[in-house]
Amino acid sequence: MRPGDIVVCHGTGFIAWMIRVMERLRYRKGSAPHWNHAALLVAPIPYVRPYADGKQDWMVIEATGKGVVHALLSELGEYEVLDSELDARGRTIAVEYAEITLGSRYGFLTIASIAVNLLLPTSWQVTRNGTFICSGLVAHALEHGGHFFPIKWEADEVMPADLAWLFAPIPNA
Repeated sequence: MRPGDIVVCHGTGFIAWMIRVMERLRYRKGSAPHWNHAALLVAPIPYVRPYADGKQDWMVIEATGKGVVHALLSELGEYEVLDSELDARGRTIAVEYAEITLGSRYGFLTIASIAVNLLLPTSWQVTRNGTFICSGLVAHALEHGGHFFPIKWEADEVMPADLAWLFAPIPNA
């Protein structure tokens, strides 16, 4: 695991369930998407709980309903780490970009736009500048770091299952 890597998570609750429903609409074939949240690894930190001697936790940046915030990887529940495939400079730029977005608001309009595009044969996007959904934040950070997404995908429309599909998991992370 390195700064700039991607974390995809599986959560429970209504919003998590709704995201997985939207992902099923995008991925009609194959297995149902499992991941409904994404974050970006920022830096390792010492894990201070006595029962986990020597283990390291990681600081992540994620977009939640409360906005873009720092969080601990250990608090995200079930997760998988994906190699961002960025070089060292790209990883630094991706993390710096994510740091700049701290305090930004959550992209509720973006979520609604994705849902409408999946339900109807439309192709329009409604976002509000300075807002992010979790996977959109990660996608924007990766783009700033030098990753190019397929032509038809806008960073704001990338979903957690898209990240899991595009990037291979890191073994034994």
